[in-house]
Amino acid sequence: MITMHTLRLNIFFTLAYFAAAWLTLSLSQHGGYISPIWPASGVALTAVLLYGYRLLPSVWFASSLVNSILTDFQFPMLNLVFIATAVTLQAWGGCYLLSLKKPFNLDLINRNDIAWFALCAFLSTLIASSLASLSLYLTGNIPLTQLPYDWLTWWIGDSFGIILFCPMLLGILLKDKAQWQSRRYIINISFSLMLVFTFTIYSFSRDYEFQRLDNLIQQQSTSVSQALEQHITSHINALYNIRSLQPKTNPIADPDYALYMQDLLTRNEAFVAISRNRLINSSTDLSGNLTTPYNRQVIVESIYPYQQNKQVIGIDIYQETFKRNAIDLAIKNKSLVATQEVSILQNNKNELAILLLLPYLVNNEIAGFITGVLDIGKFTQLAFTSLNFDDLDVKLLRVNEQNKPQAVLFDSTNNSNSTLKNSVTELTTEELLKKTRFKVGDQAISLLIKPTEQWLKDTQVKQYWLILIPCLILISIIGNHILIMTGDHFTIKKLVAIKEHTNQALLNTNTELETVLNSLKVTQKKLIEREKFAELGHLVAGVAHEINTPLGISITGSTLLTEQVDDLLKLTHNNQLKKNDLIDKLTAILTAAELVNKNNHRAAILVSRFKELAVNKDSELRSVFAVKPFLQQLMDSFEPKTRQHTVLLQCPTFSIDSFKTIFHYIFSYLINGSIEHGFVDVEHGEISINITLNKHEIRIDYCDNGVGIARNLVKNIFVPFYTTKRNLGATGLGGAIFFNIVTQILNGTVDCDSDTGKGVTITVTLPIPNDSIQIVTLEID
Repeated sequence: MITMHTLRLNIFFTLAYFAAAWLTLSLSQHGGYISPIWPASGVALTAVLLYGYRLLPSVWFASSLVNSILTDFQFPMLNLVFIATAVTLQAWGGCYLLSLKKPFNLDLINRNDIAWFALCAFLSTLIASSLASLSLYLTGNIPLTQLPYDWLTWWIGDSFGIILFCPMLLGILLKDKAQWQSRRYIINISFSLMLVFTFTIYSFSRDYEFQRLDNLIQQQSTSVSQALEQHITSHINALYNIRSLQPKTNPIADPDYALYMQDLLTRNEAFVAISRNRLINSSTDLSGNLTTPYNRQVIVESIYPYQQNKQVIGIDIYQETFKRNAIDLAIKNKSLVATQEVSILQNNKNELAILLLLPYLVNNEIAGFITGVLDIGKFTQLAFTSLNFDDLDVKLLRVNEQNKPQAVLFDSTNNSNSTLKNSVTELTTEELLKKTRFKVGDQAISLLIKPTEQWLKDTQVKQYWLILIPCLILISIIGNHILIMTGDHFTIKKLVAIKEHTNQALLNTNTELETVLNSLKVTQKKLIEREKFAELGHLVAGVAHEINTPLGISITGSTLLTEQVDDLLKLTHNNQLKKNDLIDKLTAILTAAELVNKNNHRAAILVSRFKELAVNKDSELRSVFAVKPFLQQLMDSFEPKTRQHTVLLQCPTFSIDSFKTIFHYIFSYLINGSIEHGFVDVEHGEISINITLNKHEIRIDYCDNGVGIARNLVKNIFVPFYTTKRNLGATGLGGAIFFNIVTQILNGTVDCDSDTGKGVTITVTLPIPNDSIQIVTLEID
């Protein structure tokens, strides 16, 4: 079902197509129905591209309307249907070819889209040019020799229409799209300038060709004019020569006079007859009757050739109105007068002629006239004998003072080929028409000369038209580059806008993040303080718990010791002390003293280990020592404990300025940890110590193949007082001390990786150089 919107679109594009076609043909210098620049093809393709195949009816109808109004075919309906169908198929084919590229964007920004558009334009225009020109040939509108020329002209015109006008129309109709808003002005201006450039080049070349042909036909016209004037002058001079002869009483009877006249006619063949006419200006006529003084008679007293014209001897030629007017004018001006054209009836021929009346004088008075009957056909034939007029149309016209034609004196035009004219808007014979005006007596004669179509076909060259081919190629290249450059500019501008938007968003985000970061720092500071207090509380609780046990036992022992001493004193004061009681009391006192002493010693050890958590590097002594020998010596000291296990050491030879006791503690802790915890129930364990160093750090990779640590417990090994062997006297401070030494004193990092049954891997990284560590020598093995 056709909606009102679709109907309005079809009407709009029908009018647009018709306007573009009508304007193109109207601006042509003459008629035709094939134009080398045809913007209507761009209108048709744009309509289908924007609104789909529902606009194809408007293309068909508009093409039919244009050709029905502005062109004239031999078979109008058949040609209209063929051409309209071809144009419609061209619009459909162009749209279909463009749709084959997936995706194809009408924004014409992508380079591939632009190249594909140009290629499809050239391919789709082959449809209309081929079908339409073939239909013109088959219906007899153009000959076979004209078919390739018309086909190529049609193809170039439609290609120009699509390449130039389709992008311009897309920019106008898609002006609301961002991709066209910033580009449509420069595209429309650039493509309009290219159109003006093409039209200028075409017009300049065409004018040059026209000037060449005009010069050629002007030469022919000059030759004809000169020939006519020469023959007219010759015939008029012959009349002047007769006028100079002395009048005879009976000139026909004079043999010398007759011989002279016969020779004159032989030399001036265009004269059908020459007569000598006497003017009678008296009150009596030839019969003696009285007449008014104002009457005149002009009688024919001699005529040549006599045998063909003897019947006119004695006729008063003054009686005929048009001759009387001419005679009066000749008498008034005493000059040659040419009468209007008359028919020559001799030999049963109806040919045109003009009468030349030349007055002659006797005693300075007009005595009569020399009249020459000039055969126009014979005259022109003689004048053109030496000229080639096979491909020229020549006309002689009698004109009035306003140069308007009054009669046709001669016409050689042949209109047999008129049905094949104006298939292409190019030069025509009418543009090369030449007019020359000259006078025969008082009569104005106009000479019209123009070439025939055959002369144009044989003489005309196609440079002015063929120049459109390189123009089409050049405009395609330039147009594509303009689309590409404007597309790139739009893309860059869009990217810049996106970048600015992104930068602004990032700036806003950074501001927000900075605010959040400041808030987090405040929160972190509070959390650190809380964590410190929590850690301190946990540490204090741990210390209190650990020390509470020996102190509690010590208090219990001292209480028992006090009670036993008090009992002993009471027995002594009461003289009740016995030997057995003394021994029992002393034994209890000794046991209590040993318990107090033992737990006090354990509390002292706990305090001492706890102090190691806060070890200060300022309290340690620095020294320069060779690392590898130091480690080998340390390994030897552990030989009793590691006798049944394997210890592998890989270390380059270098010396370091650092804390020897701290390094001793680090490796002692690691080895003791493997022996006491990792190699439980392991007969033959293996320890690997690999030390590497580079420009920035020393890396210690320590590994064993012991029982390992459950992965969920690895994070606890450096927590103060965490131990799995508290029942064996372990305090759980060794890992915390190790961690503090590495991170606080040596500014390093510690990483532990382990799982049950997979051993332990501890990686220690120590930065160099810094205020704690300094490489003295480096000799890599």
